[in-house]
Amino acid sequence: MEVLVEAGIKKADTLVCATNNDNTNIMISEIGKEIFNVENVVSRLYDTEKEIVYKDFDINIIYPTKLTINEFEKLLGKMKTQYIEDRKVI
Repeated sequence: MEVLVEAGIKKADTLVCATNNDNTNIMISEIGKEIFNVENVVSRLYDTEKEIVYKDFDINIIYPTKLTINEFEKLLGKMKTQYIEDRKVI
């Protein structure tokens, strides 16, 4: 918690937890919400099964894997559109 205090969490209205460890992100998110009353908490999560913990604490979640999939889908959608427009096989 000392690191959070040094980083200014006592004055923060937003906290972003983006370590490479879901459990660390959960713990920091909970501390931010429950101890320091941070209004907006956003946390990166890889394991969707841990989502329930976040919902109990009203924490916003970002799923990097889902974001990546969405970007691929957008690109593939553009490729299909281009295929139809240019009448070429891509």
